[in-house]
Amino acid sequence: MRRLQRKEPVMNPTALLSRFEHFRQTIQQVNDPALRESLREQAEALHKATVPEDHAAATLMHELARQAEELKLLEVARNALARQLDVKELIRTIVESTAASFGYVLVSLYLRENDELVLQHQVGYDQVIERIPVQSGVSGRVVRSGQPILLEDVQTDPEFLEAVAGIGSEICVPLFDEGQVVGTLNVESFPPQRLNEPDLRTLVALSDHVSLAIQRARLFSTIRQSQERYQTLVDNLGEVIYQTNLEGQLTFVNQAWTRITGFSVEETIGKPIVIFNHPDDAGNAYRNRRLLISRQRDSVLYHLRMRTRTGGFKWVEVNARTICNEQGGIVGTAGTLTDITDRRRAEEQAQNQMMFSDQLRAVVAALTGVLEISEAVNVFAQHVAQIAPYDAACVALIEREKLHVAWGTGYAERGMADWKTVFQVDVRTLAPREAVARWGKVVLVPQLSEHPQLIGATELEWVRNRLYVPIRAQRVVIGVIILDSERGDAFTTVEGERVLAAADLAGLAIGSLQDVTQRRQVEKELRQALEIERRLTEQRLRSASD
Repeated sequence: MRRLQRKEPVMNPTALLSRFEHFRQTIQQVNDPALRESLREQAEALHKATVPEDHAAATLMHELARQAEELKLLEVARNALARQLDVKELIRTIVESTAASFGYVLVSLYLRENDELVLQHQVGYDQVIERIPVQSGVSGRVVRSGQPILLEDVQTDPEFLEAVAGIGSEICVPLFDEGQVVGTLNVESFPPQRLNEPDLRTLVALSDHVSLAIQRARLFSTIRQSQERYQTLVDNLGEVIYQTNLEGQLTFVNQAWTRITGFSVEETIGKPIVIFNHPDDAGNAYRNRRLLISRQRDSVLYHLRMRTRTGGFKWVEVNARTICNEQGGIVGTAGTLTDITDRRRAEEQAQNQMMFSDQLRAVVAALTGVLEISEAVNVFAQHVAQIAPYDAACVALIEREKLHVAWGTGYAERGMADWKTVFQVDVRTLAPREAVARWGKVVLVPQLSEHPQLIGATELEWVRNRLYVPIRAQRVVIGVIILDSERGDAFTTVEGERVLAAADLAGLAIGSLQDVTQRRQVEKELRQALEIERRLTEQRLRSASD
């Protein structure tokens, strides 16, 4: 129900002066300076009136007081709307503030969705019309025309849609966003109270504030959604986006930083980016940063390793540029970090494969024309050092079920004077693990000291990694190369397979030389037998002639 009455009796001088004082106090609460000054001037003019009992003066005083009161209420509503940026919360505030500030009993707000007005919030109704087609009702006519409508008596309009029985009057005003009607604000009353022109003016003025608030809330919602989409996009990028200040401290990283390094965003911000670099790459990072800060380069692109929470490192591609303020001064750097660990590993593997292929070609070239087994063994051992670096190694060939050392290095230098004797064992006594090498398999021993039954295990306490690789000739094992290292991660199955490939090439050469040696031995033995037979024959002939 309305708090303000529509008709006031003529006031006596005392009542008029009291109303004037209340009016003057009300004016002081109006925030708009120009409006406040205009009302003040009108009040002063009335104060100077010579006939306070004048009916026109009293009526004008009443109207001015009512305007001031409603302006004050508009100010309250506007302040309430100004605090809301969420569209749903804004609509609730609009409806409830309208009812509370202006004393209206039935208030509702609809927003347009395609060809319908959809109820968003209401106060005072025990039953409502949820959807109104824009071609129907008073609200639909307001949407189509963009003009407010006052029905002092709803019975005079056949298009009036009655939500509850007994409604006497209605005001419906349009709500705008960028010049388009986006909804309606509706106020209805029960008799004997009747909405009139002053109410219409009040709601039209209120609708201006509401329309601005809706537009502002929509823009805020759009910006927020855009920011959320941007943040989601940034956080789901596969590459790190980062910013640093002039001191090199990180001021921003997205969630990709956590996925790549394992460090959270919270524990990263404010720390120097250099502490996450591999120590060997810090100089490279510093040089590229100086190129940017000194303006020698607009941008830089380089590779380095970034530290991870687990203590490891990942290769990243850094693409950086400077950040400048409005005056053109450099205030920091920004860029991206792309995880290229897999790419780098693939490149390294491809490079290693090319180097390995070159090594195999070198082995073939070096073995070509070799005439002695010892020379072939030396050539093979030297190339193995390029394929799988070791601290000590031994090549033993199998002769009559026994390993015979054909070459070795690194053991005598580490105090094992009788190392040859240690490795020259009967192959039938080999431990099952190392005996596999005799069957043509690569054997990797992670910790030699944990296997005391293996060759030299008790004498070689410093060995952390051992590799057995068979030397084969036409699929027959003719020997074995044993590689020992102080590093626990020196050898892998990859190194084992590569050494095996080189060993097969050496095995062909050694096997051929063994065949040649054997043929030469047979030929020598035959010549010796023939020589003996010749001498015996000559001796028999001399004996016969005597």
